[in-house]
Amino acid sequence: MRSSLFRFSVPQIVLSNIPDEMCYIRERGGDVGLFLTPAPHIILSPVWGSYVTFSDVDFLIPPRQMGIAGPKEDANILRALSIYLNSSLVSYYIFFHAQQWGVFRQAKLVSITEVRKVPIPDFTQSKIEELVALYQDLVDAEEQSISQAFSKVKSVQLKLLNSNQSKASDDISVPDLLSKVPSVQKNQITKEVAEFHATAQRVIDEKIFELFAIPEDIRMLVTDFVQVRLLLDRPAAFERVIREPDEQELLDYARELRDELDGFVEDDTHHGISITYSPDLIECIIDVVDTDTPITLDSSRVRPGDLTPSRILSELSRSLREQVSQWIYVQRGLRLFDGPRIHLYKSPRLIDWTRTQAMNDAGDILGEVLTEL
Repeated sequence: MRSSLFRFSVPQIVLSNIPDEMCYIRERGGDVGLFLTPAPHIILSPVWGSYVTFSDVDFLIPPRQMGIAGPKEDANILRALSIYLNSSLVSYYIFFHAQQWGVFRQAKLVSITEVRKVPIPDFTQSKIEELVALYQDLVDAEEQSISQAFSKVKSVQLKLLNSNQSKASDDISVPDLLSKVPSVQKNQITKEVAEFHATAQRVIDEKIFELFAIPEDIRMLVTDFVQVRLLLDRPAAFERVIREPDEQELLDYARELRDELDGFVEDDTHHGISITYSPDLIECIIDVVDTDTPITLDSSRVRPGDLTPSRILSELSRSLREQVSQWIYVQRGLRLFDGPRIHLYKSPRLIDWTRTQAMNDAGDILGEVLTEL
């Protein structure tokens, strides 16, 4: 399944007959696993996040995979459940209960015991219908996305085979085709499919948050944790965590910081936020303003630094970088209090400019202000 690129459906190409030498039942488990064979059922990868896939086709669930099955009249419930289990909300919960996830590098192994503990919300008929519609949309969109990838690979294979005066096979699988193309093109194809799955993940999360009325603070914690902090568990994804934040991400940070600070003071005081960024350092200026209306923050509040501020930020960045040993450096931040204005300086890394980090920064600022009273 993982090499097939599919996450929301089980393609026919991954199913095959079981050879006679593998037709046996374990003494310990007995025939319990056979109860999951009849459709409808869900197959879950023990490497959480690889796939949680509904299918209405009968097949045996392989060893070490997990399954959830039900009667045919509950097929739509299982479709809805598969969407819920694919959400970041469930990943957030499982991370703090899985024994191996986050402990062993690159391992996100989850057991059936941990999956059974996942809280399941009340699936009303209207919610089931909405999730089933989303499931079908994702299945169709995924098939189209992978079909485009398949076409690219197949066209290359046809050229290779024609050069050898051979004939292409119509039933060759995507993994087999991917193995026959140059690594550059294979990486491009898998990247395109991964981008589709990232977009699908956001759609799933928005739907789950909306349907089950998840509070805004929980949404923020889940989204930032799964999309940013959880990547620290994957060495290959470090670059995505320490990349420079874009203007929209900085604006989201500014708005969250404003809301946190405004929520602590009286109604006649609010905070204006402006951010200047450079490749070396990012400056966040917080102005305390006497006004009874919240200050609107738009894209004009986030801007790149011109030559003079950029040079200052570069010099300040070097002074905040402390060498601990030959290989280890500590990147610190700086807060300057200047009357009703606060200057906040931090490195241009995404992990330092998330919405949850804005909550932490607001707490630190308020703590320092209260300490000086």
